[in-house]
Amino acid sequence: MKNIHAKNFVHLILAGLLFASCTITREAQPVQRTVTVTETGSVTLRNDQAVVTMAVETRNTNPQTASEENLATVSAIRSALSETGIPGDKVKTLTCTFEPNGTVGLGRNMQTQYLVTSTVAVLISDITKPGAVIDAATKAGATKIQSVSYSCSAEEQGKKQARLQALNRAEETANTIASANGFTLGKLLSVEEQNVETKSEEEKFFSSGESSSAGLRETSVTVRATYELN
Repeated sequence: MKNIHAKNFVHLILAGLLFASCTITREAQPVQRTVTVTETGSVTLRNDQAVVTMAVETRNTNPQTASEENLATVSAIRSALSETGIPGDKVKTLTCTFEPNGTVGLGRNMQTQYLVTSTVAVLISDITKPGAVIDAATKAGATKIQSVSYSCSAEEQGKKQARLQALNRAEETANTIASANGFTLGKLLSVEEQNVETKSEEEKFFSSGESSSAGLRETSVTVRATYELN
């Protein structure tokens, strides 16, 4: 009996030694050093196009007649704008609504009046022409001018330039920080675009949220970039 206990004890000791010899020791992984910077690039663009948005309203007690009159007026506006040099594909009908609009007449002669409203937008590639476009459209039957806005046809290209500028500034700043702390700048690990903004010269001074400037506009892009430090 004692011999059996002794053998079991020896087996336990051997198993313990075997487990100890099989234990894997992991070396501590080096901490990755990084630097994260946020920079903004901006490009100033000149507006070179405008959009005039207008409403065309027609009223009639006969709904079909109201619709036909509205279509005829929009067609007349297109023809008038064509004479000012605006191609037909630059004139778009954005919406067309139809609704009852009160009554006309008295007693048994009282009838429901219907209102048809079309919203028409005109893209103008010459920013000196909105006045002429408004004048021609109004004379042809446009009821009201809803808005005049200006933009730059190269805005997407401007955003790309601003984005590249922001990335170059981020790398320059990160490199300065790395050198000041005894490191060399490594590879770019990640980049996040945080903000893209376009403002007219007017909007730099006023926060109305609407632009009516036919002059310059500034497009800015902000990025957050993380680099490896060596």
